[in-house]
This record gives sequence, structure tokens and C-alpha cells, in this order.
Amino acid sequence: MSKQKISGSRVASGAIRTHALPAKVVSTSNCACAQRSVDHLLIERFNAGDLLAFEVLLIRYRYRVASLIDLHVRDPDVAEELTQHVFLRAFRALDNFECESPFSSWLFALVHEMATNYLQVGRLPVRPI
Repeated sequence: MSKQKISGSRVASGAIRTHALPAKVVSTSNCACAQRSVDHLLIERFNAGDLLAFEVLLIRYRYRVASLIDLHVRDPDVAEELTQHVFLRAFRALDNFECESPFSSWLFALVHEMATNYLQVGRLPVRPI
């Protein structure tokens, strides 16, 4: 794992524990850019075994993912279930994420795929946990 300098503030979110959300991230890894996004740093930390980094990603994107899915399916209960499936799939596949593109683009592609599949098949995905 690369050496990183993180400066930021503390953010609390309801019943979820407080986590540091870096305001500025400077990485000395072999990345093409000196400045890396907060999302890429969190992914790097998650892939190194820090599960709290994924929780921060979930907090950062949970509302946007649920809103996009709800726009597609127009059912809040189904949208909530599909949101959980999107984040479960992201959790399982994050080690394959390529940092050349923004995390949000990759995540929203998952959202589109899950919502489209639901609309075509008419049921929630069933996969063993």
C-alpha cells in the first residue's frame, strides 16, 4: 500500500459511527496523477482490508443510488432492496475496479444494470449471500 497524507474533518451520520472523510488526498503511489480522488483512496484502503472504507463509500453514495433506482422502478420498497443488491455487488467486485475511471461512473453503471434487469425480469435478483 502506498504512503498517503490525509487531512480532513469528522462527519457523523445518524446511527452510523463517525468516520474521517478526507478533504484532500495526496498519494505517492504509482498513479499517473499526484492528486487522487477520495473515492480512489477509499477503494485502495478497502482492498487493503479496511472495511470501514467501504462503509464510507456507502454513506457517500447511498442516497444517490437509491434515488436513481427509484426513478427507474418507481417503487420505494423495491428501490431499497435493489440499492442493497447494488452495494453488495460493489462490495464483492471492488477488487476488480480500475482506477482509470471515476468510482461513481462504475457504481452508476451497476445501478443501471440492476434496475434494467429488474424491469425486464420483474423480480429482485436472488443470489446466495
